[in-house]
Amino acid sequence: MNVLFRQSLVVVLIVGGVALAVFGPRWLMFLSGGGASLLSHCDLLAESCSWSDDQGEWTLVAKRELADSQGDHLHLTLKGPERAGRVLVVLEGESMYLGRYPVPLQPTADGQWSASFTAPFCAVDPTMRWKIGLMIDGQSRILPFLPVFTAAGKAL
Repeated sequence: MNVLFRQSLVVVLIVGGVALAVFGPRWLMFLSGGGASLLSHCDLLAESCSWSDDQGEWTLVAKRELADSQGDHLHLTLKGPERAGRVLVVLEGESMYLGRYPVPLQPTADGQWSASFTAPFCAVDPTMRWKIGLMIDGQSRILPFLPVFTAAGKAL
């Protein structure tokens, strides 16, 4: 019985080591936030992204205004409840990490905020996929999906 226990222990340790080697890096990426999101994606340049929460109904829309040597110029509009305060979106690279870029949205009408901006890009690979985080009155908002868009710059 002692030999059978040792053999079983060796098999368990080998299988555990292989599993750790295969799934360990993925697990660490997920814990650090660098892995693929478990949320569904909403492509802002292809569709409007809508959701509701305890404050009311929200819609986020992005439009490409023009593209020049500085990159893609985008216009972002958020429609929501009038009682929402300061609104900020935070751009973060999804296809490659280039930092976090805050974009303050200005109130334009009842329950609407907007901003025009040029999405940053890498000179080596100028096509970037960005994800958007939403902050209202300094508090991060959890959305039921991950708003994303793809923007391009000019390769050097």
